Amino acid sequence: MAVKKKKIVDKWKTKKWYDLVSPEMFGGKVVGEIISSDEKSLLNRIVIVNLAELETEGEVNRRMLSSIRVNLRVIDVKGKGANTKYIGHSIQPSYLRTLARRGRTVIDLVSDEKTKDEKEMRIKLVAVAEGSISHLVRKNLRREMKTALGEIVKEMDFEKCISESLHGKITGKLYNRLKQITDMAKVEIKKLEVKENFE
Repeated sequence: MAVKKKKIVDKWKTKKWYDLVSPEMFGGKVVGEIISSDEKSLLNRIVIVNLAELETEGEVNRRMLSSIRVNLRVIDVKGKGANTKYIGHSIQPSYLRTLARRGRTVIDLVSDEKTKDEKEMRIKLVAVAEGSISHLVRKNLRREMKTALGEIVKEMDFEKCISESLHGKITGKLYNRLKQITDMAKVEIKKLEVKENFE
């Protein structure tokens, strides 16, 4: 009796390519491609995109932005386009390691903040002071970081807050506040996460 052979389906051939569309705050443009067997499996997928891919302001700026990774979540699919929203960003660890040179003091802060339009986010800051500092100075720096960050964020709407955090404007303001306490080398937002509501 002849044995019927099962037809083997190449799953790769059933998959389709979709255009990854950036959020409107980044121009709503195609920034890459994403593959999936169907539209439903694309929904809520998180994609990490280099900030240099989202913005094109010349090669020098692209090199500066290449250390920032932006997290996008797919929110809907229309035709061949997978639309996304911004849910956070982080700085590459290799860049952060260059800040913590010998003799410097690194101070970390995690703070939950809310923008003027009630968007909640968790911001992880790193401040690097020149030289070794006392416990009291460290305490004062951390307190000022928390106070200043809250004051800055609550004055901005969500999109402006994200734009200023990605382009170093928030950390520039923080740096100016902290340098009044002690000599500072750098202040960076190492990670920002937007609080999402899933119903």
